[in-house]
Amino acid sequence: SSMNNEMHSKITQLPCWKSSVEIEPLSGGMTNHNFKVTDRENTFVVRIGSDDPVHLISRRNETASTRAAFEIGVSPELVYHQPGILVVRFIEGRVYQEADVRIDENLLRIVKLLHHFHHQMPQHFHEVPVMFWVFQVLRHYHYLLNNGGSRHQQRLSDLVTSAEVLEKAVGPVDIVFSHNDL
Repeated sequence: SSMNNEMHSKITQLPCWKSSVEIEPLSGGMTNHNFKVTDRENTFVVRIGSDDPVHLISRRNETASTRAAFEIGVSPELVYHQPGILVVRFIEGRVYQEADVRIDENLLRIVKLLHHFHHQMPQHFHEVPVMFWVFQVLRHYHYLLNNGGSRHQQRLSDLVTSAEVLEKAVGPVDIVFSHNDL
């Protein structure tokens, strides 16, 4: 498609490559397009995406988060960025499925990793953070759906009531740095 040709051209023209590159699309990424890119020496992941205020996505915060996550040892190194494009080193691995998470040893590793992430990221994140309060996000989506003529308008009132009950039940919270996209 013309969009893929445009992205392919953008990727090949990035100044961070040591040679011509091989480009392979990666699946995933609801708000960005991901590609595995190999030059003469290394393999990288290129993420192409723009800000999306409706879904609270700031690529500037994403860049700062990527840098900080590398500094605390939980993310690949950011090797290049420009508005709308991130290039990080590729790490061979696999995505955990539900069954993998249910294995006690894996779940313990995930919990330790998240605790480390939640409490170490603030020392390495150097932008003004975006506050993600799930109940405020639900209010935001309610507003959009209600004013956008959603086919789910009949259900919105009950969903809002459920969210209000849950918000009250949460009680006091500890605010931590969070990815919110597990």
